Amino acid sequence: MNMGDALRRNTLKFPQKVAVEDGRRKLSYADLNARTNSLANSLAELGLKKGDNVAVLLGNRVEHVEVLFALAKSGLTGLPIDPKWRGREISAAIKFFDVAAVILESSVMPSLADALSRVEFHGPIVQVDGGTGLGGGDFRAYGYEQLIARENPREPEIEVGSTDVFLIMITSGTTGFPKGCLSTHEKYVLSCLNHALGGRGSSSEDIELLVSPLCFNSGRSSALGHLFWGGTVILRERFDPVDVLETIQRDRVTYIALAPVAADRLLNAAAVREYDTSSLRHLRKAGSPFHPRTVDGLIQFVTPNIYQSYASTDAGSVSLLLPEDQIRKRGSSGKLIWAAESMIMNDAGEPLPTGSVGEIVCRGPLVCAGYYKNPEANQTSFRNGWFLTGDLGYFDEDGYLYVVGRKKNVIKSGSVSIFPDEIQDVLQAYPKVNEVAVVGVPHREWGEAVVAVISLASGQQASEQEMIEHCRSQLAPYKAPKAVRFLKDLPHTELGKIATEEIRTRFRDTFAESCPGPHDAAATDREREKNR
Repeated sequence: MNMGDALRRNTLKFPQKVAVEDGRRKLSYADLNARTNSLANSLAELGLKKGDNVAVLLGNRVEHVEVLFALAKSGLTGLPIDPKWRGREISAAIKFFDVAAVILESSVMPSLADALSRVEFHGPIVQVDGGTGLGGGDFRAYGYEQLIARENPREPEIEVGSTDVFLIMITSGTTGFPKGCLSTHEKYVLSCLNHALGGRGSSSEDIELLVSPLCFNSGRSSALGHLFWGGTVILRERFDPVDVLETIQRDRVTYIALAPVAADRLLNAAAVREYDTSSLRHLRKAGSPFHPRTVDGLIQFVTPNIYQSYASTDAGSVSLLLPEDQIRKRGSSGKLIWAAESMIMNDAGEPLPTGSVGEIVCRGPLVCAGYYKNPEANQTSFRNGWFLTGDLGYFDEDGYLYVVGRKKNVIKSGSVSIFPDEIQDVLQAYPKVNEVAVVGVPHREWGEAVVAVISLASGQQASEQEMIEHCRSQLAPYKAPKAVRFLKDLPHTELGKIATEEIRTRFRDTFAESCPGPHDAAATDREREKNR
């Protein structure tokens, strides 16, 4: 069970079939396998040996796929890194993850040069497009195509086992230095198997349009999952709604994954009604869940074949909500998949009954094998064989999972716990609202106070009081925001998720000057009584 074997098998079954394409080139399975083998053998000739960690800083391009399979076949461990990282971030990753080689595209060269000025590194550096571009210095720099042109397409003679580490997957957290989740070949093969089970039904007939970044696990696992089964993957560097619609219609695309912000942009495109998207048999949410009105729009204008799930880089896939349940079980993340076991626990590690909110814990063969050089994270994230996700949720009486938010993001206002997702759902449903983020910020009397940060729909206007009163009409008064701030656009991560930590940092001083002092205690007590 190793990922390199999947490409070799499909080359025998589908030699002339298109495996992967981007705007620059198109490769059959036979060509992809030959180029992959040449690269794998050339990397070995550079002195890299089984178990070495190789940093990969590439965008959505054919070479990214080649590199992943070359590493798999040669027993090297891939460390995919966002090519938008800067020198400081790259240098920290090179040092912490014991990087032995770097493979990158030319856009990353300035940041890598900065990184190499900060850390001692003498391994090979392989640039995909153009020359080496590093200037002076003691660097072992090589051109990607020159390595492949050595024409050594035989299968690498390296034994790669199921328990060997295939990838160190960097978590997509927005604060602090990220953790590296260890994924063995066996775990990744089982993840690919999951694409064909539980209602998904991935097969060699699928054509995927990938607009999610390959450097993150959501996009990478989707692409490799389809290539595992002999499908075709069309890569795009960025999301463009008209290009997506044109590609779906022209190439009869069957599968696409969209972040919520991308799905909304697709629905807002005037051309969405002009294209034939009937070939889509699977539209998956990538990242955060779709808002109910997004689901309604997708069903009406794009496809009824919508899938939502609960998954993470660390936990793997946990649950899946099928198309027939999108309306009936709004807000749910679906039922547990074949490979996952999960329950809800309290802080003492005790299981909670149906309907009770607590931490979601899970176990199964798709959970990561631990964290690279991080015993503290291993200790705090695993308990008696269970992985602690840090997410809060509950199961209903039918066994459907509902996720209510992150444990660390619960807002403690006074003595009451407030879940930001609940308030976000209420505000997101308001017709004038485009996007919303709800955060807790410091407040002298309450400890934390609720702040809603909103971007309005095009052409709309709204006041702070209007938003607060809307929340008060739908929720208990104490859950309503104490302040509302408006932005033209909310910041997002590369995965399309709202950058909550960035928003919290930006607005953390909202109440710095208006917090009541000790002499206002009586007034504060009256306000607390009124709001409760």
